[in-house]
Amino acid sequence: MTAPHLFEALAGSDAWHAWDQTLADQLTRPVLEHAVAEVPTSFLVPLLPRATASDPEAVRRRRAAYVAFLWKRLQPTRAFMETDAA
Repeated sequence: MTAPHLFEALAGSDAWHAWDQTLADQLTRPVLEHAVAEVPTSFLVPLLPRATASDPEAVRRRRAAYVAFLWKRLQPTRAFMETDAA
């Protein structure tokens, strides 16, 4: 049995789409870059290949990859905003 999502009851409402756009507009690429820069390096290092774990450039690239991933997820159309009407 799957637990319901926190916002499942609101997902089909018009307000959900309005808030989605309002909040997405505030999450600019510089905001994402700042947020990802605050992630401790100690969190990122275990996610790197062992050979590059101590390489500051590898950590910088991993941060850039996270920013790119999050930025792409924010671009319209956001598939996670679509709900099944069934």
